Amino acid sequence: MQLIHEPRAAGKTTKMMKWLMEDSTHVLIVFSTQEKQRIIKEYAKEELNTGEQLPLWVERIYTPFEYSQRHGRFTGKEVLAVDNADMVLEYFLRKPVAIASITAPTPEPSE
Repeated sequence: MQLIHEPRAAGKTTKMMKWLMEDSTHVLIVFSTQEKQRIIKEYAKEELNTGEQLPLWVERIYTPFEYSQRHGRFTGKEVLAVDNADMVLEYFLRKPVAIASITAPTPEPSE
């Protein structure tokens, strides 16, 4: 798992959106419906302003609740990303998380 660790307003969501748009198997989990709508308004501005059909990537953004409701209906080929993972954890746990750890990738054996 790759971890993007940057300060607020440093472009983390922009990086996540570029990742989402580059492959139709990419799925993005965001912490709330309001955040989902904010992202769609920001990254599909042109389509919203002109009345054009929204880009297909819009259908691959989910809140934790939406994802849990659809989980059995995915193909298994989807690649997940979580924007603001700390806030998603807090959503599930219903409390602020003071400290967390992640497992670093195992290095490839050297030849």
